[in-house]
Amino acid sequence: MPAVEGPILGALRARGLSGRVARIAADTNGRLTIAALVMTYRGDAANPSPALLSAVWSRARAAFEVVPNLDELHVMAFHQGDGPFDATRRDVTFSAAFSRGAYQRLLRRGEDAARLPELDRLWIHPLLEAAAGRTPGLQTIARPAPQAHTGLESRPRFSGDAGEHAAERSHRTTGLTGGGVVAGKIYRGDPNVRHLALTFDDGPLPIYTTLLLDTLRQLGIRATFFLIGQRARQFPYFARAITDAGHEVANHTHHHVNLTRVSERAVEDELVRAQAAIEEVTGKRPVYFRPPDGDYDNTVLRVAARVGLTTVFWTDDPADYALIGPARLEARLLAAISNGGILLLHQGVEDTVRVLPDVMGILRRRDFAIGTVTALISR
Repeated sequence: MPAVEGPILGALRARGLSGRVARIAADTNGRLTIAALVMTYRGDAANPSPALLSAVWSRARAAFEVVPNLDELHVMAFHQGDGPFDATRRDVTFSAAFSRGAYQRLLRRGEDAARLPELDRLWIHPLLEAAAGRTPGLQTIARPAPQAHTGLESRPRFSGDAGEHAAERSHRTTGLTGGGVVAGKIYRGDPNVRHLALTFDDGPLPIYTTLLLDTLRQLGIRATFFLIGQRARQFPYFARAITDAGHEVANHTHHHVNLTRVSERAVEDELVRAQAAIEEVTGKRPVYFRPPDGDYDNTVLRVAARVGLTTVFWTDDPADYALIGPARLEARLLAAISNGGILLLHQGVEDTVRVLPDVMGILRRRDFAIGTVTALISR
């Protein structure tokens, strides 16, 4: 949205505040207009919070003042420099979401950035609150970054020997033919019932989780959100918003790694940490799991079952993450619709938000009920 991004950039430059802003983005679903800033900052490595809060507050003021129709501003920050958070890591160390109303309430209380922690949607990495002089061990924060999509997600990919492949093919055939849970896995719902599960991977995320939730609210649809544990911790207020709206949360690992390329212990760590993160911030313990990019093997399935998770696949993946444009996305999504289907979409894709109203309208006219994975299986 150049009409939003451009004025914000101009205001930041005019006030000498653009140097630490790495990215400006904005989008709308026709009802809400949301902007996001990605920032880096420097400060006392043991206690950088005051400098960070001041930097965020000054940039938030600039954005809201220059864009009168801005409904929300989301901010992410990374510490850059020596100390616990150096420039080689990409962990979010601070996140906040301002509605215009929340911004105005803070403004009325004074211009002191120290009031920023009063914001109800704010997260500061616990290590930033460490006592002065304490340098935490790097092993506590040096974790793999979420991986990008490979572009090969259209079908789940099983790894194993000939015998394991034969067994998995048998399970998949049974699951696709009859629906329901097969050997701890869900391939589809009942193929005789016009019911679909709507699922979203990879969040929560700035801008698009909020736009998506608002769009689903307008449509009166509930969905299942497969969350990345690390992002649930970094954006806990977005994760809570998902469950507060009546949607279902599920496990998509802690860092979105290819689970077939790590040890069994690492697989368990990914699932257990994601379970803990999601339950901690939402109060809901996931019962479903989806392997990132659909890569799985018997080790992954065994660990998921041990953790108490049912593995969920999909029947319809239009590859919205490939940014193919709204028209192609809608056509692809509708082309594979079938009874008991499981639709795979992603939270951070602008075209997904744009096509949902039309696609859901078409499906309803075709007499499909649309809901969560649990609703699909209960049918």
